[in-house]
Amino acid sequence: MRSICCCAILFALSSFAQQTPDQFEVASVRPAGPWQPGSIRACTGGPGTNDPGLYRCTNATITQLVTFAYGVKFYRIKAEDWMMSGNYNIEARVPAGATVAQLKTMVQNLLATRFHLGLHHETKNAPSYSLRVNSRGPFINPLADPVTTPGSQTTTSVGGHWQLAAKNQTMDNLAGYLTSRMWNAVTNDTGLTGHYDFTLDFLPEGTPAENTTAPDIFDALRAQLGLRLEIKTALPIFSSSTMPKKFQRRTNLRRVPS
Repeated sequence: MRSICCCAILFALSSFAQQTPDQFEVASVRPAGPWQPGSIRACTGGPGTNDPGLYRCTNATITQLVTFAYGVKFYRIKAEDWMMSGNYNIEARVPAGATVAQLKTMVQNLLATRFHLGLHHETKNAPSYSLRVNSRGPFINPLADPVTTPGSQTTTSVGGHWQLAAKNQTMDNLAGYLTSRMWNAVTNDTGLTGHYDFTLDFLPEGTPAENTTAPDIFDALRAQLGLRLEIKTALPIFSSSTMPKKFQRRTNLRRVPS
């Protein structure tokens, strides 16, 4: 009877340990080439998906992983250049029965073990913007029948600058796009409720104006769409530490250190 009880206790403890995983079984992290506008940048799989046992990221940046792992909006992260410019392909095997919350913990540990990333919370002020109609705008007309046309946003590199081709998009969609490009929160205060097709040619922030006459995003919105951006409020943001040593490339699947 005693041996049966011991086995039962050990089995219960083993089952409990398996229910609380905090590491991937194995993980491969490899540098990807420079990201090109229009190429895929996404993480798929894991708990709650059709492929719960495999978490896969394509062209992922460190900031993208941090926003998922820590539940922080990307525009509230003070990121170093290496966190935004480096692209990585990741394949990691997820323990059976893991939850989304446990997956986030696994990604946190992956950031710590593979990228030597440490985070601390710090309150600073960063601008947020209000998207409004300019005095002479807008220069775009709503679609007569937006339901029959699927919406899309496609960004391509054209002659040294970027071009956004928007199809069946609302101003909320545009505000979300601007938030992702400017790394600052943008809210839609245009009062425009329709769906629109338009193109927007602009020079990304921080890009040298070489061999192009494209305007920055502020001037592009005013001249091409009849819209403007106004500074709205200052938001607290999180600050991250720099990577203390260079990321070492992994060419094979290896077990993540415990």
